[in-house]
Amino acid sequence: MANVGQAQANAELILEFLEFVFLVPGSSRVGVLGAGTGQFLDYVPSAAVADYQWTFTDISPRFLRSLEHRIDEMELPGCQFLIENIETSSITIPFHATIVVLVLEHVDLQLAISEIARLTQDWLLVVIQVNPEGMTSNVTPERVIPPSLIEGSKLTKSHLVDKEELCCSLSSRGLRLAKEISKAVLDDKQMLGLIFQMDAAA
Repeated sequence: MANVGQAQANAELILEFLEFVFLVPGSSRVGVLGAGTGQFLDYVPSAAVADYQWTFTDISPRFLRSLEHRIDEMELPGCQFLIENIETSSITIPFHATIVVLVLEHVDLQLAISEIARLTQDWLLVVIQVNPEGMTSNVTPERVIPPSLIEGSKLTKSHLVDKEELCCSLSSRGLRLAKEISKAVLDDKQMLGLIFQMDAAA
């Protein structure tokens, strides 16, 4: 992802999200669902995320071990790491801010959205991939991808996420679109960051 600029773009989107939303230093809980190895953290200054209580989840214990190593290098204290399925989470306390980056492309969309809405108290950032017209696959056909991605693709039915369907599904659960940010990456793709705010009446 770093080779095509996606990890860097995702880091920028997360930093802009944290600047946009209102969080309380020292007490706000931030959850990153389906965090993977946390490659985006290579491009995030420790000072920008040090004030919050972070929880990272992923279905892969191996990915979480890699992520925990990254967190150790950043010297961020008190982070929590949970083996979790985004479609059937066992977490009971919602996050003040929830972050979901390029995860919905690999799961059942409606199951995941239901859990994400349940786990979001105030703010949500969802990053999806937008392809140029005519490209329907997640990975650019001409690109050689690492063996780990080939193996992983056998375990999921990867698909692109439709923005309108996503926004409509989240809106029906009380999450309104507050802002969208787009970052260009290689192969004429966009990393689209969608910031949602939970309706106080929801």
